[in-house]
Amino acid sequence: YAYDEDWLALRVSYGFNGVVVRGGADLRSLRRHLESHPWRRPPDHLLFEWFSGERPDTKAYAAGRSYRVFRHNLFYHIGALSTLNQPKTRFTPGCYSLMYDWLLPAEVFDEKACPHDDVWPCTEAARAGAPLFSAPDGGAAGSPPRLAWSAAAWTPAPLKPAAAATASHDAGEVARWLAAAAAAGDDTTADAAPALDVAAVGGRGPQQAGQRQAPPPDGAP
Repeated sequence: YAYDEDWLALRVSYGFNGVVVRGGADLRSLRRHLESHPWRRPPDHLLFEWFSGERPDTKAYAAGRSYRVFRHNLFYHIGALSTLNQPKTRFTPGCYSLMYDWLLPAEVFDEKACPHDDVWPCTEAARAGAPLFSAPDGGAAGSPPRLAWSAAAWTPAPLKPAAAATASHDAGEVARWLAAAAAAGDDTTADAAPALDVAAVGGRGPQQAGQRQAPPPDGAP
């Protein structure tokens, strides 16, 4: 819906049952197309004709609407028989495999065109941007922003444990966690907060830059 609110079909697997379509007028239009051409092509191909607008009699209905292909296969083909008369020894794609086999060329998921997306085509993704994460530079031109995992890629912000205290994590608990992390040699805390006053968040004393505070003994409050 984010890419095309009026989408016509979404392929999520192989064969005739591997396409999601809408009910109402769309389903009635598809039924008429299948009933009118059963002798001409297999139903799998008639389905593609309908949602792709491949023929003049389906082009008008599909005009201005898109069909999409999901990256992964969501169904497993049970049995060896096929309406397309495929050999019994043919490779059967597993669940969540890439959508590339058993499909017409225009139904294959294009990894090169959509390397960071689960839906193809994904031309609208550049306009939508990343909904949850954004890289410090906003992402390289022409590619979606990425979440940077390396601390070196970010400008450390002052750590404010008091702001992290919630109903389930009181200030004292936050202070003990920070002290334990420092004792374990985690420099992230020290780098982010060179002069953290543990007492200010319910701890047992100040922790200045370069100092380490040992974690409380087992059973200590």
